[in-house]
Amino acid sequence: NITIFLQNRLGILTFRLAKIELATIEYTEKYTFKREDLNKLYSTPHGELREIMEKKQITPFLQGIYDSEKKTLIGYEALSRGPVDSNLFQANNLFSAALAQDVMHELELICLEQILNLTKHINNDRFLSINISPYMLLDKSVDVLLNKITDKSKVKLELTEHTFIPCWKEIITAMNKYRKLGYEFWLDDVGCGYFDYDTIKIVNPELTKIGISLIKKIISDDEITKKLELITNEIHDKGGKILAEGVESLEQVELIRQINIDYIQGYYLDIPSEALHKLNNC
Repeated sequence: NITIFLQNRLGILTFRLAKIELATIEYTEKYTFKREDLNKLYSTPHGELREIMEKKQITPFLQGIYDSEKKTLIGYEALSRGPVDSNLFQANNLFSAALAQDVMHELELICLEQILNLTKHINNDRFLSINISPYMLLDKSVDVLLNKITDKSKVKLELTEHTFIPCWKEIITAMNKYRKLGYEFWLDDVGCGYFDYDTIKIVNPELTKIGISLIKKIISDDEITKKLELITNEIHDKGGKILAEGVESLEQVELIRQINIDYIQGYYLDIPSEALHKLNNC
């Protein structure tokens, strides 16, 4: 409640720039407050997440994206991890900590900057898809980073779904601005969270990614398979492409090809690994 009050009064940008922190101290009936206890009211200056962010210790990983028909490597999805020897190495730990400490926006910005640095290592016939929250497109720092990229066709901006989007108007305006510069937009994890099939109609992405939980069911659930086939045909009619995530078996690959899904991604084809190591060995 205090955080929301201060953000409303100061504005989110000022609140963040001021680095206002809220902390609590345990109180009991017999507790006598001492002056030196004031130090306990402030967070430690270098917690694990803060140190990672201050030193920009993000470890970019890549997972290959393949043409479903030819099974050839055509690009990579970039994934952000913490330092290899850190408790925050795994993405879910890293981003959960950022969410809990209300620094998700700042962490996403650091991840975007680190991953965009990889574009100079990507071959001209391949691309890099980069996760980005829709609201990040309204950030001026993001605008600066994206305008620095020389070959914008190498970068696919993959919209992720951390929060529900009540109004897409401003975001769509920003997307159209970046499209004019040469960027494509992908829609991540459709059918598995906040992004549903209606979102496809709103965003009109160049590519739609079908989430892992749906792909896992296509072997055993004919209704989902038929629905995916209809969606794929509809997307193709509008000039878009579709990608199946979380592919883990040859049986899934064969069914995906029958449905006419364009691209595939998953452990059956490629396991995520450290970015520069992967690029140097491809």
